[in-house]
Amino acid sequence: MTALTVYGLSSATTTLTTANGLVTGTGGANTSRATRVGTATGYGELLSQGTTNAWPAGASLPSQSGNGFLLDATTLEGQTIAAGNWTPQCRLAITAGTATADIYCRVSVRSSGGTYTTIGTMSLTGQSLSTTSTTFTFSASSLSAQAFVTGDKLYVDWFLNITANSSGSSTANVNLTVSNNASLGVTTNEVITPGYSPSPTTFTRTVSETAALLATLTRTVSETAALQGTSTRNVSETAALLATLTRTVPETAALLATLTRTVPETAALLATLTRTVPETAALTAVGTRMVSETAALLATLTHTIPQTASLAFPPPTTAQTAICRDGTIILKGR
Repeated sequence: MTALTVYGLSSATTTLTTANGLVTGTGGANTSRATRVGTATGYGELLSQGTTNAWPAGASLPSQSGNGFLLDATTLEGQTIAAGNWTPQCRLAITAGTATADIYCRVSVRSSGGTYTTIGTMSLTGQSLSTTSTTFTFSASSLSAQAFVTGDKLYVDWFLNITANSSGSSTANVNLTVSNNASLGVTTNEVITPGYSPSPTTFTRTVSETAALLATLTRTVSETAALQGTSTRNVSETAALLATLTRTVPETAALLATLTRTVPETAALLATLTRTVPETAALTAVGTRMVSETAALLATLTHTIPQTASLAFPPPTTAQTAICRDGTIILKGR
């Protein structure tokens, strides 16, 4: 983790000319920039370059105006400021009378396109302002981590919500202390951050169905996608099916190692225990069957045959006769 404290300068930045710079080192001397407040109350911004415009007297904090302080360097690109405590400090004075105000410091990310993302806003309420410059130190405020990508820069702006104003002068100003040096700051205008480190690798992403997917726990893919190591999937009837317990296949599909299936009479049947076949089917090793009279009968115990059937071992075709004394006729075979 790299420590980071930024300090406000009195000179403008190159990237954003309406903002003064922030630097990371000290060694300058105090000077100030004046913002007109007059006798007004309400919310307004203490511009880094000062202004003689009337105090806005708003009802709430305004959006980022670009008139704050910018760390105009690539220091934080590809880095993440850690979650943790931020501690601002500023030095203020009013040029006439006194005032009571809530002091605000807001920290943001400014993108290369000028879009602001607020990291957090810190406050110090009910503070007394006088003509004597006073340093105001905020309590530490815990803010979430913030990543910076290419072009992103840290931006700081300061505000007052004036709740009482006894300046008595329409030209009264509030002076914000900054450094008079172009590259070195002063501790009377500083923001201490939790520090930063390189941004971690992204752990989530959205990919198309055709993308190579490695080490992802869940994904949705089309039926034609190559599927490996998945417990369940839906595939069409023509898909190659391996290691699945149940499936619906067309009648023409090759069926191997399945326990139950319905197939047409013409299907090749292997290793099945029961089946229904037409009378013309070749029957091997079956105990009973019904066949037509013209069927070839082998190894059957009983059958019915027509009278015209050829019979083996016929009776004698000729005989001798004799008449006994008692008148009986005796047939003698040849």
